[in-house]
Amino acid sequence: MNENNASQKVAIVIDTNFIYSYSNILEEMNKKLSENHDVFVCQVSITERISQHCLELQEKYEKLEDIKTKYSDFISITEKISFGDNADLYKKGIQKKYEHQFKDKIIPFEPTLDTFNLLLERVFKKLPPFSAVPNASDKGFKDTLIWLSILNHFKDTEYEEIWLITNDAGFSKNEGDLCKEFEYVVNKKFKVKNNDFYEQYDVEKDETPAIVTPKLLNEEEKKKLRDEINNTIHYICMYDNYYNDYLEKAFETTIRFEVEHIEEIFENMQNVINEHYLQMSIKPSLLWGIMFPLFTIKDIVNIDITNFEKAIVLYDKIKTKHPELLQPFFNAVCEIANRNFVAPDFVPITDEDDELPF
Repeated sequence: MNENNASQKVAIVIDTNFIYSYSNILEEMNKKLSENHDVFVCQVSITERISQHCLELQEKYEKLEDIKTKYSDFISITEKISFGDNADLYKKGIQKKYEHQFKDKIIPFEPTLDTFNLLLERVFKKLPPFSAVPNASDKGFKDTLIWLSILNHFKDTEYEEIWLITNDAGFSKNEGDLCKEFEYVVNKKFKVKNNDFYEQYDVEKDETPAIVTPKLLNEEEKKKLRDEINNTIHYICMYDNYYNDYLEKAFETTIRFEVEHIEEIFENMQNVINEHYLQMSIKPSLLWGIMFPLFTIKDIVNIDITNFEKAIVLYDKIKTKHPELLQPFFNAVCEIANRNFVAPDFVPITDEDDELPF
């Protein structure tokens, strides 16, 4: 449990349908909720999302195969990466992104014989979140895996209360029985909250950030800072092609950067510099690819490490002297870095996937 959250004694578990509902603002949501609670996600949900991605990917390969067959007299198509290899990248990339966002707040699932026996018992007895309605289907399998994971995970923790955020009827319609079981097995309180909990929470906490108006720079200062940002950032994204007398891409990215990525990259930049302190130059992907899966960032040439050092000096200067300009700074960097975007030859794990839309 985080020290900041120790006084709250409440843990939140977000279900898959909740994450889907807030996929566009998942990172913001996670940060906001984490200010007062520890936020968890189940490995069962991660595995489900990986499976969904792979099924979507398989459909694309099947469509490609249909095209190859239908137009074989006219065209020849060669796969740059097989479905199996691509699916492996998806699995590793999605898991990595969950781990990056939720860190040690991923609730594991242990596929042991005891777990299997408990699952079978709940199926036969139609224990919630399975439906107890006569002749009901066995729908509730995934929910039961999540429920068993939660029961097991919170037994030996200091939390006094666990909230499950979900719109799943298997949980909401059986809240009373589930609360009794949770208190009996775990000896803690349990609540089910609907997905609109976040909006209500946001209003109740009244945490809407105030609009920060940057301190006005005079025209000379503004032009000087803009030029410094433009020149400094260009040289950690581009390189001088002395033969053609213009800057060319030092790397290519198949995923567009978001402002949140840029903030994370700059917070980590000094660590990258320290790790390669005695090198003359380093691969761009060591910095720009820190949040993304393999093959998202394609290195073209190494970048002079002094260019990164200049960038961190600029970042520290703005952070110290003009903190109100940090957001405009990240926006400017994001725009420059995204000039290195190229459309992928195959469907990558997009940043939207990082927001877990299942």
